[in-house]
Amino acid sequence: MSLRFRLLLWPVCLVLVAILPRSVLGDDHALLAEIEQVRGQLRAVQKATLSAGREGKISAVSVRLGQLVKKGDALVDLDCNELKAQRDVARARLQAAKDLYHVNERLAKVRNISPLELTLSGSEVDVAHGELNQIRARFRDCRIVAPFDARIVERFADPHEYIRRGDPLLTLVNPHQFEIDMVIPSLWLLRVAVGTPFSFHIDETGSAHGAVLRSIVGQVDPISQTVRVIGRFEQPVEGLLPGMSGVVLFTGEDGWTDGER
Repeated sequence: MSLRFRLLLWPVCLVLVAILPRSVLGDDHALLAEIEQVRGQLRAVQKATLSAGREGKISAVSVRLGQLVKKGDALVDLDCNELKAQRDVARARLQAAKDLYHVNERLAKVRNISPLELTLSGSEVDVAHGELNQIRARFRDCRIVAPFDARIVERFADPHEYIRRGDPLLTLVNPHQFEIDMVIPSLWLLRVAVGTPFSFHIDETGSAHGAVLRSIVGQVDPISQTVRVIGRFEQPVEGLLPGMSGVVLFTGEDGWTDGER
């Protein structure tokens, strides 16, 4: 039986399983016995769309579409000249507050000022120090860096553009870690479980790779009688891209192979 015919037969079998009594189908669900393969799709384990943490003008975008980057590499720089000026002012205020406090310390020793005045001048130092730290924290948003080893798959902004906080800048995916996303008939849960081995035959590369079931999404669709499951490769596979798809063949110790179930 050809693969195309089997895939076309699947929805019909599911409907018959739903409407026919068990006495007609039999305990082994013979109608589903011919369906031993499903389609799967590759999905990156790590994917992120990086957004702007502050508004401002973009001064540089250091990456291009398709480029590979390492964790910590600079990706986007924003113009933070105004923030630098605020930092300089905050530094000067902190230094002035410290100088005043040291003077008040000497005056307090000879009882020329009250203890309250000394305490208030000390508080001014703390306030100025906090303001400077607040500005320093905002500097972290001036440069966007790669959160993990990745490939640039989308770019939403260019140098000299003005962006607002929360605007998307880049989308990254990890090109080395993939999951196999698939939907299987819920009746397969009688024989499929976490750890069940299978092979994934990728259309775009023509290659086949061993994999195992990593997780079963905890919900069965009552209409289609299907359940979503996630698999992972047994060994690292290079040269893959998110969105690649192929045929999943389950091969288990119970004798369920690509020719029987």
